[in-house]
Amino acid sequence: MSLPYSIKVKIIEKNKRKVKIRLMQANRIMSVPSKAFDQRCERGLYDVVNPAVLESNI
Repeated sequence: MSLPYSIKVKIIEKNKRKVKIRLMQANRIMSVPSKAFDQRCERGLYDVVNPAVLESNI
């Protein structure tokens, strides 16, 4: 399934269990499980604005 757009997110914190993100357009902060976050990134639902943070915390 191809999505017409992706949601721009900025990673605030990342640990083994949760990822805290800021939804750029809505200017809201939410916490999602790491597994769900990774799946959503792979599907193209999330467009990570600061991917260096994601790679440095692994």
